[in-house]
Amino acid sequence: MTHRARLAASLLLCVACLNAQHGRRGGSAGSSVSAPPLKGITITTHGALKQLTKKEIMIHTDEDQIMTFRRTGKTKFFRDGHDAKPTDFDLESLVTVDAVEDNDLKLLAIAVRADSSAKKDAPPPTR
Repeated sequence: MTHRARLAASLLLCVACLNAQHGRRGGSAGSSVSAPPLKGITITTHGALKQLTKKEIMIHTDEDQIMTFRRTGKTKFFRDGHDAKPTDFDLESLVTVDAVEDNDLKLLAIAVRADSSAKKDAPPPTR
């Protein structure tokens, strides 16, 4: 190979390496791209209340899943269609939680409603 051919091959290799590294500058190899939160969509989940703290609400759903919701000062509690206090809710009581996705993609409870006074272990009504 002539000196000019080696020089041209070396230049092409350098350009290829630079292009490959330029494509990696967008982020580190371990970074992931996440979608923005879904705005205007509310989910409703039903289940037995397992935990109720100042920051979290945990329920055991009818589908045998444990779901945790973030609680804020804007989270509203209702019993029999009227405003209620969080202390009015007993553990294992059936509740329905309305939630939205927060900016960090965690579920944020906006409303917690007590279902009938029945506990989770009570037999379902017959039809």
